[in-house]
Amino acid sequence: MHAIKDRKHFTQSAGLIATHPVADALCDEFPFFAWLLRVESFRRFGYDPDSVFSPRQDSFGFTEGHACERIANDTART
Repeated sequence: MHAIKDRKHFTQSAGLIATHPVADALCDEFPFFAWLLRVESFRRFGYDPDSVFSPRQDSFGFTEGHACERIANDTART
């Protein structure tokens, strides 16, 4: 996934995730560990922006029945 290139996914997390340094190192060394985290994200939140685990998602990468909370700032700053 290329969250930096796809603004819909980049803005959901501001391009950041919180992970333990050991988990980060494991993802670099062992690609299957990164996939394990992807599976967990899908299992818990229904997030599958690349259509790996589910054929259909909304425009934000969530499968049916798992909508993300959308927060919008309606006030204009001066």
